[in-house]
Amino acid sequence: MMFSLLYPLSVVVLWGTLFILIKDTRTPPIWGIGVGLWGGVLFLSLPAFLFTVSTSFRIAEPKTLLMLATIGLFRYILGTWFFYKSIKIGDVSVATPIIGSKVLIVSILSVILRIETVDILLLVAILFASAGFFSITLHIKEFEKLHKRKLIKCVVFALAAALCWSGGDIFVIKIRHIHPLMITFGSLCFSLLLYYAFIFSFKKTRMILDMSGFDKKRYFFHGAFSFAVAYFLLNLSLVKLGIIKTNVIIVLWPLVASLVGYKRYKERICFSKICGTIMLIVGVVLATLR
Repeated sequence: MMFSLLYPLSVVVLWGTLFILIKDTRTPPIWGIGVGLWGGVLFLSLPAFLFTVSTSFRIAEPKTLLMLATIGLFRYILGTWFFYKSIKIGDVSVATPIIGSKVLIVSILSVILRIETVDILLLVAILFASAGFFSITLHIKEFEKLHKRKLIKCVVFALAAALCWSGGDIFVIKIRHIHPLMITFGSLCFSLLLYYAFIFSFKKTRMILDMSGFDKKRYFFHGAFSFAVAYFLLNLSLVKLGIIKTNVIIVLWPLVASLVGYKRYKERICFSKICGTIMLIVGVVLATLR
């Protein structure tokens, strides 16, 4: 049990620190996704090949392939695209708190689909984790700056991103009989194909080719460690710990991001972040005790 907690906690550290690679680039992230997907696929190619050879692994069922394609579509393309749209229309500090609703969405879906059950202790953990995430990422002044129409669009896109990422977690559980490494690699391969089908159809290839070498390197390494390593660990956690407990722990990543931002970008630590930190830790401890 304690060893399994290292999976989501490792994801927290990776997601909380890897944003630096994106923050320091000048190319819009929507075009950087293409390079990031290549980074993820290439990084996992050798481990996936060795696993296939050593276990005689085969994916033969069309239903399984469809599931992998759906996970790739929801996680890497639609979820990311909706998130970036919400940022473009609104702001990171407006969209991110809404993204925190993922733990609520995925918990509700898990109960409705009878994947997991929720008792009082876990419910309190979910509420504390959600409130803590919201407190750390919320900047009320940014909300007040937005026009009502833009605010509504920003919230809708952010909720759509949270829903897509929640769907990705649900589908992973549906094919948990497959090793998490192959789920990650397979979904990455499908998302790479779907992404470039979109790019070629809209003739946007130049947007990726014209990226600076600096940005390409940043997005490539972001894909290798965020898309490949982090999601592999996330899939392991979903299988070992379950959807709800994993997502309660995952919401710690803004806390790590805040600490990194304070150290690297001299961001200030305010009272709401301190309260959010306490609530996050309480939520994770309660979920772990359960």
